[in-house]
Amino acid sequence: MRRSTRKSSIGLSVEESRNPSGNFSTRFSLPSFLKRVEKLTEEQRNVIKKLGFGNLLLLTNQMLSKNLLVELMERWSCEESAFVLVPGMLKVTPVDVALILGLRMVGDPLILKEDEPFSELEREYGAALWKRKIAVSALESRLESIGDEVNEDFIRTFILFMIGTILFPNTSGKVDSRYLSLLDDLDNVGRFSWGAAVLEDLIIWLNKRKETSVQYIGGCLILLQVWSYEHIDLARPALVESSLAFPRACRWENIRSHQRQWFTSQFKELQEHQIIWELKPTSEELKFDIIKELLEAQNEREDSSGFEYLATGDSVNDDGLQDESNVNNASVVQEQEAAEVLVQQALASQHLPEVKKESIGYLPPLRCSALHKVDLELSSQSQNSSMNLVQQQEEARVHLQQPLASQHLPGVKRESIGYLPTSCASALHKVDLELSSRSQNPPVNFTIGNGNELIKRIQELEAENLELKKVNETLRMENGELRNQILLTDNFVARLEGLVMDDSYPL
Repeated sequence: MRRSTRKSSIGLSVEESRNPSGNFSTRFSLPSFLKRVEKLTEEQRNVIKKLGFGNLLLLTNQMLSKNLLVELMERWSCEESAFVLVPGMLKVTPVDVALILGLRMVGDPLILKEDEPFSELEREYGAALWKRKIAVSALESRLESIGDEVNEDFIRTFILFMIGTILFPNTSGKVDSRYLSLLDDLDNVGRFSWGAAVLEDLIIWLNKRKETSVQYIGGCLILLQVWSYEHIDLARPALVESSLAFPRACRWENIRSHQRQWFTSQFKELQEHQIIWELKPTSEELKFDIIKELLEAQNEREDSSGFEYLATGDSVNDDGLQDESNVNNASVVQEQEAAEVLVQQALASQHLPEVKKESIGYLPPLRCSALHKVDLELSSQSQNSSMNLVQQQEEARVHLQQPLASQHLPGVKRESIGYLPTSCASALHKVDLELSSRSQNPPVNFTIGNGNELIKRIQELEAENLELKKVNETLRMENGELRNQILLTDNFVARLEGLVMDDSYPL
């Protein structure tokens, strides 16, 4: 049996190529990308720069250290989305990605829609309705045939090639053809937060590696390796003698080769003084628009209760894009939380027990929540159709304050009435509508019975929500099983492809 002489497209040191302990494979291919960049004309380069990918064209050929990377992967925590080191936990932050790759971290999220219609553009690139994939090799051949031309075909093909080789490489060596829906209008390409998607995709692969010990690893591995150089003084190479300081992936020389055991011992003996916990942009880096807009966005969002980008790894699919349903879910949860606060305020004014926040869980956006049902029931009782919404609320507040005063109960402060999301009316609005509808009838006392009815309704809501949670948990378990089956299939296909590509294989 002959040994395969096929060479990997990823540069590895001699020691690492002979060391089986660096046990993962990848289709990340910086050399393939850089070879294509070398063939670009000046005009083609300028077009790519205008779309926001100019900093990627500056990357130099970095040799991946699989032994370093596998040691980092072993220390990844899925629960914390961080690397657990001896001195403490260390995360890959949006600032890290912006400084290392020079990609936008703010902007529109990249979302691949499950129900995205199959387009003629996908057909032109060789995809089929039953197999919406485009081989990276086919994209490379397409670029060769395009030559020096600068047109929309070149732009789309080059971006897809970047996606398949360095941004979101996967186990199959193919690119999801639905990316073309994001490239339909090329004027919008620069508006997407490509860097945020790269970070989320990398986190997904780190989670897969930790949870299932997959053989093939996707994601932008050069980001992870240079991140290690920047944060951890361990096997850190020398800086390149060059005036080019941004992005930071360009300023490091190639790493020296070390055995896996050496990295293991060094990580075990890591000291706090070897860690840079947070990267700070230099005065020169602060001049770049990508860094300025990121810091401005952070400051704005921190002032309004925290800075968030995309959701955690579960909200981004295997191609590095945020799932559409999670965007809707976030707004629904925010609306429900606002409603919960106002429910508690209304109940507190009647000296009733508070509704615990934990009791009101997430309700699917496609179903009408029990709170919304209460809205509809109370709204249907309103007979004063000639009054607009503002007049109804003002009249209701007068009626509400009168019975409260007669019972010597504290009044509801006007400041406590906040903005009400359009899809989920607040509990106070419910009381407003009910009292407004009764304004034409003989006055009645505001009794504790109304509060008891509300509590009873909320208990019914809790019961329904509990059932929905059980259904949701069952679906999540089934989804996890399906993902594992798909993953095993991908690994099997990848191994078969590897055997076919080898010069020889065992019979």
